[in-house]
Parts: sequence; C-alpha cells; structure tokens
Amino acid sequence: MDNDKRKLTEKELKRKNDFEKFNSEMQQKGYKTKNIIGVSI
Repeated sequence: MDNDKRKLTEKELKRKNDFEKFNSEMQQKGYKTKNIIGVSI
C-alpha cells in the first residue's frame, strides 16, 4: 500500500505539519498518543 500513496495537497501538508507540532508539544507535557481507529483486514 505504501507504493500507492498519493501526494498531499498544500492544505493537507499544512494540517499534517500543524498536527505534528501539536502532537510534539503534547508529548512534551507528558501526554501519550493512542490510535483509536481499530481497522482489521
């Protein structure tokens, strides 16, 4: 599936970068990430 990845639009890249910055800040405060999307194939 990694071979089929499409390029992100400029707006999607901005959202991704904003999320990564927010995620990093929260982790520094002691929060942990948890994937709540359960996908079974």
